[in-house]
Amino acid sequence: MKNAKIIKIIIGIMIIFLAYNIFWMAYVHIKYSRYTSQVERMDLFHYLEFDDDYGFMITLPAYLQYDSGNVSVSNPEGTVTFEIWPGFWGDETEYGLRIEDETTGEVYAMYIDADWNGLTAYDNEIIEKYQDEVNLLKAKAAEKIEW
Repeated sequence: MKNAKIIKIIIGIMIIFLAYNIFWMAYVHIKYSRYTSQVERMDLFHYLEFDDDYGFMITLPAYLQYDSGNVSVSNPEGTVTFEIWPGFWGDETEYGLRIEDETTGEVYAMYIDADWNGLTAYDNEIIEKYQDEVNLLKAKAAEKIEW
């Protein structure tokens, strides 16, 4: 009797763990499928592809984590990077832009909206200063991914 009870408890724990894994896999698939369909898979958690030296990388969340993944597109020099942190629901998605000034080495990292506008006046000044590079990256990103 005692062994049967222990076996039932162990089986119950295993079923709960299996269900949690299935839920996590479905969640990640739904959340990232619109991005992963256009980029080659590198390994279990990464997709990577280069197109005209622009890098497209998708990092899925780590095993059983929900918020550690992202989608990024960077220019050939690696000085301008567009990032997406997908939300499960569309309005939860966050966007970012990272710009590195090659002459000074300064790095500007900012959140932006889906139309590539900064969230502050200062962010918009930085985007305007590097508008040519940002526009090239935006056009290239639009070829591979939708946001």
